[in-house]
Amino acid sequence: MRALIALMTFALAAPLWAQDDYSPYSEKQLTQYSTIDALLAGVYDGRMSVAELKQHGDFGLGTFNGLDGELLMLDGVVYQLPAEGKTSIAPDELNTPFVTMCYFEPTQTIRLTGPATMNEVRASLEGRLFKIGNIFYAVKFEGTFTKVKARSPHKQERPYKPISDVIEGQAVFEFENIEGTMVGFWCPKFISGLNVSGWHMHFISKDKTQGGHVLDYSIGDIEVAYMEMMRFELLLPRENEFFNANFDFSRELLIHEVESGKPQ
Repeated sequence: MRALIALMTFALAAPLWAQDDYSPYSEKQLTQYSTIDALLAGVYDGRMSVAELKQHGDFGLGTFNGLDGELLMLDGVVYQLPAEGKTSIAPDELNTPFVTMCYFEPTQTIRLTGPATMNEVRASLEGRLFKIGNIFYAVKFEGTFTKVKARSPHKQERPYKPISDVIEGQAVFEFENIEGTMVGFWCPKFISGLNVSGWHMHFISKDKTQGGHVLDYSIGDIEVAYMEMMRFELLLPRENEFFNANFDFSRELLIHEVESGKPQ
C-alpha cells in the first residue's frame, strides 16, 4: 500500500480541477438507457441496439437482452462477455436492456504500483482524486492485475427468473497475473435507483478473449485515467414491461447481490 500512496501523492502535485473551470453546458456527459431498478425488477429486454448505443459514446458498460453476458465498450468497440467465457465483438443488431456510456476524454491520468487490493485502490482514489462530490466519473484501469474475479450471467429464457436466481447460477471467473483493461463508472449516491451508486466496473483481457463484471481485484502496475462529468441523460425504454415494472423491492439488498455476486 505504501508504493500506491507514494505514487499517487506525487501525481497530485499537478493542479486538480477547479470549480470555476466548468460550464454548466459542458459536453462531458453520462448517457444511460433504462435504469438499474428496471433491470433488478426483471426487465431483461430493451430495444436499444449496439449500433444505436455507439451513437452516444465510445466507452461504457451494460448487458444484452436476456442477460446474455456482460457488455463492455472500449474505444468505440462493443464486446460481449458471455458466461461461456469466450469474448467476442457484439454485432450491431444485438439489443441491450441497460447500458451506461460516454465519450471518454480523460481529465487526468496517473500510474499506480501495487501490490494493492480493490478496497485500497478505491479508498485512495476516492480520498485523493475524486475531490468533487456528487458528480459522475468515468474510469479506466489499464495494465497488470495480480488478481481479477469477475462474473457473467447465463442467457435467460422467458419466463424470466428473478435477478437473485440469475446471480446464483452465474459463471464466475478468476484470473491471476493478467494484463487487461477495466472500464467503468463511479456514480454519486443520489443516482440510486437509476444507476449503481459508487463503483461499477467491467474487465476485458489484453487479448480481448476473457472478461466480465468485476467482483474483486488486486493490482500490479496500472494506469488510471478518469473523466469528470456534470451532465446526465436518461433514455427511457418504450416497452410495456418497463411501463408496468414493479419497483417495490429492497434495492440495497439486490444491489449488494449484484455487485458482490453473492445472493443473500
